Amino acid sequence: MRLVEAATSYVAARRNNGSPLSTTAATLRSFCKHCGDIDLDKVTADLVSDFSNSPKCSPVTRISKFSGVKCFLEYCSVRGMIRPLSLQRPAKPRNLRGPYIYTQGEIVALLRATDRCQSKAKELRAETFRRVILLLYGTGATIQEVLSLKWSSVDLKKRLITIEKSILRASRILPIGTDLRGCLARWRAQEQPGTRSSFVVCCADGRAVDAINLNERFVRLRQLSGMQARADGRVPRLQDLRFTFAVHRLNQWIRCGNDLNRLIPALSTYMGYRSLTTAEQFLAYVPSRFKQDLQKLSPSNGRKRWCRDAKLMAFLSSL
Repeated sequence: MRLVEAATSYVAARRNNGSPLSTTAATLRSFCKHCGDIDLDKVTADLVSDFSNSPKCSPVTRISKFSGVKCFLEYCSVRGMIRPLSLQRPAKPRNLRGPYIYTQGEIVALLRATDRCQSKAKELRAETFRRVILLLYGTGATIQEVLSLKWSSVDLKKRLITIEKSILRASRILPIGTDLRGCLARWRAQEQPGTRSSFVVCCADGRAVDAINLNERFVRLRQLSGMQARADGRVPRLQDLRFTFAVHRLNQWIRCGNDLNRLIPALSTYMGYRSLTTAEQFLAYVPSRFKQDLQKLSPSNGRKRWCRDAKLMAFLSSL
């Protein structure tokens, strides 16, 4: 099989599994252009290394390009289309920035700015943006999972959402809160019976939303909401709403005194991670985890409380 044919087949398989076309397709087009339309078995680790380690790309982009090609080649290897390759991952950036954790006020600002961020073609309506934001923040799902969510996978009576199996993740059933359930019921009731789309999030004509177009429009939405990069260089991204979901849940559990040893594995499973301890990484963005220790240094009868020190809170958030 030729490389271009295999790449086209892989992208089509992702679409059939409910994954909208994303940056992976663009990465594979670049990879095919870099290698030429050679036989698939002629692809070597050196070709992958030359492609992903281009000096014109930033360290973060190199890792992204490598990951896209690696998933494609693993897909081909599992199906016996190519022998397994020993690939060397590009060096990790020294100053790799973490996710941007939104405040609740910033999420509200994004929702309010959606009315001013409609595309001229009306493909991405304000309502579409609101649904994406609320679903990402309310479920902790990935962008691809939200864009591929269908009404047939939503059970409003039982307050459950079924995330369908994809190439990279297993299927899972997510219980949802009362607020999100109310939003879904209202969205369903707003749609006209004759023009209903099978997708919860869709364009004006009912088609699935393209992830690349959505991310490009989100840059405009971010500007309209007045959000800027923070002092540490972290820039708000659409996918960071997923990480914000995890951090806000952990913060709430800590305030309520819940057992994190029991809840972190549940959160990891809820978000679709393979490891039960993956969600531990989000504790680094929860300043309240230091509350008990800091209370000893800042008693309640003191004049100055630690939680009112803006510099200290900013430092804790950056850890």
